[in-house]
Amino acid sequence: MVPFVVVVVLVALFGILYVHIQAARSAFELAQIERTVRAKQDQNEKLTVTKAYLEAPERIRQEAIGRLRMRAPDKVHYLPGGEVSGAGTPTSDPDTIPQAPALPQP
Repeated sequence: MVPFVVVVVLVALFGILYVHIQAARSAFELAQIERTVRAKQDQNEKLTVTKAYLEAPERIRQEAIGRLRMRAPDKVHYLPGGEVSGAGTPTSDPDTIPQAPALPQP
């Protein structure tokens, strides 16, 4: 009976040791994941600031004038609103719905 109790106690101790090792490993992995999340959040914040800077109209204007050598036009010509037609532009009243052709009767 004594050897059986010794074996049970040893198995229980190894079981407890295994559970503690798994808990430590899980805690270490969780800490790594949390560090990764924080790093990605910091990177996202930096990218958001960079995006806002790059989208700023004044910066785009300065790039166009400075680096691309663009300039404002001397004169702007506006097209009349109702007389323009082209591919995909309706030429009739936009409030009317085009009628489907009538189907032949058998």
